[in-house]
Amino acid sequence: MPLDGISTRCLTAELNLALTDARVDRIHQPDRHDILFVLRRRHENLRLIVSANPSSPRLHLTTESRENPAMPPMFCMLLRKHLLGARILSVTTPGSERIVEIRFLTQNELGDKVEKSLVAELMGRHSNIIFLNQDRRIHDAIVHVDAAVSRVREVMPARPYVAPPDQGKRTIEDAAPMLDALDLDNRPDSPETAPLLAFFPDALQLKGIEKALLELMAGFSPALCHEIAFQAGLDGRQSLNRLRADQLRLLLLALRQVVRSTLNGAFRPTAFFRAVDETVPVDFHAFALSDFAVRRLMPSLSDAMDLYYLERSRQNALNQRKAALSRLISRQLDQARRRLIIHQTDLEESRKKDDYKRNGDLILAYLHTIREGQTTLSLSGEETGDGEPLSVELDPSLSPSQNAQYAYKLYAKARNRAVMSERFVQEDQSEIEWLESLESALAAAEEPADLSAIREELAADGPSARMTGSNESSVTDDNGLACGSGTRSGPQKGFEPGRPSGRKKSRAKTTTGKRTAKGAKAPAPLPPRRYVSSDGFSILVGRNNLQNDQLTLKQAHKEDTWLHVQRMPGTHVIIQNGKKPVPQRTLLEAAETAAYFSRASVAGEGAKVAVDYCPAGHVKKPSGARPGKVIYDRYQTLIVQPRDPKRLLPKPHSPDPA
Repeated sequence: MPLDGISTRCLTAELNLALTDARVDRIHQPDRHDILFVLRRRHENLRLIVSANPSSPRLHLTTESRENPAMPPMFCMLLRKHLLGARILSVTTPGSERIVEIRFLTQNELGDKVEKSLVAELMGRHSNIIFLNQDRRIHDAIVHVDAAVSRVREVMPARPYVAPPDQGKRTIEDAAPMLDALDLDNRPDSPETAPLLAFFPDALQLKGIEKALLELMAGFSPALCHEIAFQAGLDGRQSLNRLRADQLRLLLLALRQVVRSTLNGAFRPTAFFRAVDETVPVDFHAFALSDFAVRRLMPSLSDAMDLYYLERSRQNALNQRKAALSRLISRQLDQARRRLIIHQTDLEESRKKDDYKRNGDLILAYLHTIREGQTTLSLSGEETGDGEPLSVELDPSLSPSQNAQYAYKLYAKARNRAVMSERFVQEDQSEIEWLESLESALAAAEEPADLSAIREELAADGPSARMTGSNESSVTDDNGLACGSGTRSGPQKGFEPGRPSGRKKSRAKTTTGKRTAKGAKAPAPLPPRRYVSSDGFSILVGRNNLQNDQLTLKQAHKEDTWLHVQRMPGTHVIIQNGKKPVPQRTLLEAAETAAYFSRASVAGEGAKVAVDYCPAGHVKKPSGARPGKVIYDRYQTLIVQPRDPKRLLPKPHSPDPA
């Protein structure tokens, strides 16, 4: 939800306590809407973000570290000129408005101490950050508002600062004595509704409870109005004038509790989640609203806001990168599928080669019967030898022997075309299988490092790398059908697109944490996903094809159990059992996990999936195969349903968000 006035009061009280006497050490402006202050207080560094972003205006302490532009914007340079080295005097809010004012003590050009203020107006699309001088005139603002935009209130340099117009709502301070005067505690059984209903203006008495509270009370959000109705046990859509006296009393008691808690500073900063295993909050508030199933009390509202916005920002950035990668993979997948159709069509047409050879043989056999200029050689069933009459077309411009040579030439051409088309079909099928495995890994990606590994694998083994490489053999099953990243052992035939060039290989190696050309160490890849089965066995799950190879071929012991979904893209799963027998329950849980991290999970949890398993020592990687491509033998198969391991197999040492 947007930051409401009640949460703003809670936030300013926290920040006033945490930031008073803090010194401004650095100021950054990572983008056009955000200002980041690095503050020093009592031997610790604090980071304060002030944002006028219309979609997420906010002000809170943060742990976020963001990249700054090479050239700071003018507003940032102005703040640096006046506020570097300044000390914070106070953080306040006027009443219950979504306005926060930070007062600084700094020095002017003559060395005299002066007070200056930064006003953050956190009001949706009207949000702004305004810097005021000691006379409360505007130095500058992050968003300029001139007379052409608003004739009521200009926000321009050198203008006097005028606060946003008051909405005429009742403040917390005004509502408190009015609620106390109703003597709600001493008249529990009074049937009179008029004294209680008089708390609300006549214009609001015909409206629903939530709407009336929202229009009456300053700083209240729809969620808080809903909470008050919920605490009173009422439907927020009920009209006020239709409530009984006891219902009105319960409503006003719930409202008085919120008012008193706000005035006394008895806040309970809370982050809200959709489910216990969720890591991204869906909301936050200064009070523990009852409308959310999963609530996590936070040390401060600033911490709740930081968690909310950081996780949302991380998820948004992750989703944007996933969408870009998905478009790239989908485009290459569509191209590969179109090529496959073309090559399959060529393969079908090339099967006419036997007809060309037969025509050549027949022309030579009946060469003596063909006259110059003849256009057709007609033969009976007895003459063709198979009982079927046949008509062979001839080119009248060629001699009979030249027609035979032309038929043999077409035969040789079709034979070569068949060999090439079969090879291209195998290449296309292998590439489609590999791209589908990348799609599966992309769907399961949870970290930016997962996406980086997929992108580097795509760059190292994609079409651009294939064009510079040499041809290598591919891997298929007994029927010549691709089986995802894992393949049952059988005849190996066809060809695989070539290895990447040396330059591409060096780029691919950055995922292993080796140093780059400039000497900087690339970030280490994430470890495999790790879960613990009900019987206490560790279950490792690869995040992408490169990690699948590392997990299966290098990290796993030969006695460990390897699992992979059958005949479709998916990840490699390892049960670290060593020489111990694997209980059936653990085997089923690992198989369900392998099915979940595969393309089969798209079909939903009701779909049945075949998962093969065998000792890791029986899994081999053919020479020249793509990342994640293996063959295996002496396997067994389980039929399971995909199940989310976050629900079934909790990660060890994971914090409980409840």
